[in-house]
Amino acid sequence: MLYTNLILILMMSSSFGWARVPSHRLGSLAPKDARTEVVQIESDPTSVAVGCVKNLKLTCDVGKPASTNLNITNVNSITIWKDMPSGPHAKVAEVDREDPNRVIKYPECSNCSQDFQGAEFDWKVWQGNDTGHLTLNVPSPNKTHLGTYICDATVTVTRESGRTYTIDYDDIQYVVQEIDPTLDCIMKKLKEAKEDRANMTKQIENLKAEISTEVSFSAVRDNGKDYFYEDVSSDTVLVFNKAFINIGGGFNTSTGVFTCPVAGRYYVRYDLQVLWNPNLTTDSVVYLLLNGAQVTMSRMWDSSTASHAWGVIGAGLVLQLELGDEVKVRTGRNSRFYWRFDYGYACMFTGYLLK
Repeated sequence: MLYTNLILILMMSSSFGWARVPSHRLGSLAPKDARTEVVQIESDPTSVAVGCVKNLKLTCDVGKPASTNLNITNVNSITIWKDMPSGPHAKVAEVDREDPNRVIKYPECSNCSQDFQGAEFDWKVWQGNDTGHLTLNVPSPNKTHLGTYICDATVTVTRESGRTYTIDYDDIQYVVQEIDPTLDCIMKKLKEAKEDRANMTKQIENLKAEISTEVSFSAVRDNGKDYFYEDVSSDTVLVFNKAFINIGGGFNTSTGVFTCPVAGRYYVRYDLQVLWNPNLTTDSVVYLLLNGAQVTMSRMWDSSTASHAWGVIGAGLVLQLELGDEVKVRTGRNSRFYWRFDYGYACMFTGYLLK
């Protein structure tokens, strides 16, 4: 009887020991030939000609293999690693079903945020899914993005027997190789380089102009005499034909128009001595125009019939001017201007670039 009980106890111990199989990290339970069917990693394009590819799309897919009796019940996590030139493999991104609404970027890679700047991620992994993926999109890939990528995935599977296991699929590798650019790509890069150089040269010239160029003008109207007045009809651009200063060459003494040579903020002002002539008008009106549009209006009115009554009208303000903008002074009424007395000029048009 004692012998029989001992045999029974040994049989029960053997049976219980066989049943206590751990359910974590049993990758060996998956058939070896099914590893790359459960987890697949690929890129689009498969090879990269640096400088010729707009986007590198690398995807780690997890799904049920058709050739096995494994039944995936959960995709628990997916991780993408990258071999780094400066050190060992670095974890680029990972997703986990415990927090399925976010991707953890560069958890163990101090340089990845710079190396993969502008990269975008797409993913699906959570409980109850028999498939999942983690996708990395890299714009304008360079040599840093070439090399070996590794995909790891953890899944929960159920066999036909009903047993449930958690399986780690590790070290599924994919190599993104570099290829030589095509002739079309080389010609395109040369064209882009020329355009970039031209744009850079233009920016440098504009920057030099903004930093170092002084722009200013101050002009009057002169006819060589000590006393000079003139009747000017309505809607006439006043031509200040003598420039005391014209740094930057923006003022035209033939037309009276200032053309902006450098974009920036300018102070612009005119002052005009008006001599009354009752036969012309009882008031004088003058406009400052920017590209033909009225910016200011100056007006002086007098009911006096005296032939030698006079006054001064003018206006000054700061304008934001762009390259090529035109500024000028125009009459709005028939007017008589006293351009010069024996002791100096009485009408002037002035402007300068503010620093």
